[in-house]
Amino acid sequence: MPKTKNLTSEVRAIIADRHANGQSLTSLAMEFKIFRSTVASICAKIKQTGFSHDLKRSGRPTATSSREDRFLFRMQRRNPRASSRQMQHDFETQCGISVSAATIRNRMRSFGLKCRIAAKKCMISAANKQKRLKWAKKYKCFATEDFMKVMWSDETPIHLVQTAQQRRIRCFRKEVLFPGMTRPMV
Repeated sequence: MPKTKNLTSEVRAIIADRHANGQSLTSLAMEFKIFRSTVASICAKIKQTGFSHDLKRSGRPTATSSREDRFLFRMQRRNPRASSRQMQHDFETQCGISVSAATIRNRMRSFGLKCRIAAKKCMISAANKQKRLKWAKKYKCFATEDFMKVMWSDETPIHLVQTAQQRRIRCFRKEVLFPGMTRPMV
C-alpha cells in the first residue's frame, strides 16, 4: 500500500485539541477523512510527546530529486544498452551530481525498467521476408511425413556478426522484442 501524504502539524494539533474537548475519534476521522486508527495515534503521540510536528526521521535522504530522476529515465530511454556505470558517468558530467551505480539501478527499477539480456533476433531484409512468406504459403499444406523427407542444411553455425557476449538492455517487459531492443544475429 503506498504511503499517504502526511497531515500538517496544524491539522494534528486541531485533531488533538478537539479530542481533548470531548469529540469522539470516529467523528474526527469522518470529518478529516482519515482512518480512526490514524486519529488515535495522533492523539496518543501528542499526549505522550507534547508537540504535533514530525520528529526527525532516520535513514539517508535520497541523492536525487524527482526532476533528476526523470532526467535519468530519459537518458536511459535514449540509450537502453547503457550500463549503470555508463549512466553514472554521463549523469555526473551532465548534471554535476555524483551518485552511485546502485542508485541508478534503484531509480530505473522504480520506473519499471529491468535489466534483461537482449533477445536474439535474426536480421532479415525486406526481400528475404517476402521470400520466406512465399515459401511458407507454398508449403503450408505439407504434412509432417513430407517434411521428414527434406534434408535441412542449417546445422552449421556461420557467424557474420560477432555476438559472442551477452548484451544487456534495460526496458519494459512489453518492449523486449522491439527492434531497437534485440541483439542482431545472422
